Amino acid sequence: MKIEEFIQTICDKIKYKPVRAEIKNELYEHIIEEKESYIKEGLTESEAEEKAIQNIGTPEEVSRGFNKIYKRKLDIKLLIIFVALIALNILLIVTNGKSRDVSYICTNTAYIAIGIIISIGIYFVNYKKLQKFALGIGILGIAISIINVILYNNQYSKLLENLHLNVLTLFINIIAFVLLLNNIQNYSRKKFAIFITYVAITLTLTYISNDVTSFIIMFVIYVVLSTKEIFRAGIKKYKIINIISILALVLIALFNIFIAKPHLLNRIFEAGRGAYSVIEMRNRLTNSKMIGQSQIPKGENTEYLYENFSNYSFVYLVQQYGKIIGIGILILFGLLAVELIYICKKIKDDFGKNLIICISIFLFMQVLINLLSILGIAYIGNSNIPFITQNDTSVVVYMMCIAIVLTIYGRKNLDGDMAMAIIK
Repeated sequence: MKIEEFIQTICDKIKYKPVRAEIKNELYEHIIEEKESYIKEGLTESEAEEKAIQNIGTPEEVSRGFNKIYKRKLDIKLLIIFVALIALNILLIVTNGKSRDVSYICTNTAYIAIGIIISIGIYFVNYKKLQKFALGIGILGIAISIINVILYNNQYSKLLENLHLNVLTLFINIIAFVLLLNNIQNYSRKKFAIFITYVAITLTLTYISNDVTSFIIMFVIYVVLSTKEIFRAGIKKYKIINIISILALVLIALFNIFIAKPHLLNRIFEAGRGAYSVIEMRNRLTNSKMIGQSQIPKGENTEYLYENFSNYSFVYLVQQYGKIIGIGILILFGLLAVELIYICKKIKDDFGKNLIICISIFLFMQVLINLLSILGIAYIGNSNIPFITQNDTSVVVYMMCIAIVLTIYGRKNLDGDMAMAIIK
């Protein structure tokens, strides 16, 4: 059997088509190298070629080995957590829907259905292809940020306002940030300038939109990932520029808190003496039963807060079903954190790793801010606990986050040069 025919037989049996060309080249180079070695030992060309092919193995054996490696892997544990989080969202909708109209349940069910469809689509897409659209996604993030500024400060459009675009805006901006950060790894001055400009514009727009929670989460993600890249970078002059840029961001943020908006400090450290809603949520949480529905004292009506503000949905579920469900939710998010750390360690692709870190901070900063608020420890700003939300687009965003992590993990064996691992 000739070399070309032998290699083609192997490649035809490899199920994952994108790696066939790479494997074909690797196999050809390896066989030619072996063949030349045998010729030097005194074998004829045909004998050397036949022996080099025999050393590789039969086409069935070799292709079977490749198919074991180049196989999409589904993280069952993360999928179970994903389904459990969706179930919690459905429980919230059904429970709260008893006192609402049909449109409430239909709207929230539609969001869940859209989220599932998009998540399935994301899972089967190569996340690395997002890199081609880095600039476009960044422009989209800036455009939606501008819309958010209009909504927060002028409230021109009730239609857009009811979509609660703040979570979606933050998600698009941080994903664009990771894409643009990955783009500057070749240290192009043009790409670096675009990256710095994007960071400055998005932070400024988020700041003037008065969305404190989004600003804090965005700021933390920007600093954490930029710092990570500083220590990974190999060119000193860009390390210095990055360090200066990060220090400037930190100083601007501190100046903003202490000078421009000192009321933020009062709101953070005086949560227990804050707004009525914060105090009331803490009391409802403290006085709830371990199992079963808690009674609201006569004359007190918190249903308006539960129905109109998703950041109080955690308290609502605890009041309806007892502290046991609150403990269950915290355990579930604890398991999610452990699984994300495990996946992050398994991923060798730096771009995929950065996306997971970004998504993890995005999700768990919201959990932290929400819990600090409802426990009366520190009122930083309005924030949902991911998936424990209602009547807005954020549940779709949270589903997309988990789907991105699933596809990164699923593709961990589909990339990279692994051909030689099989044939050696």
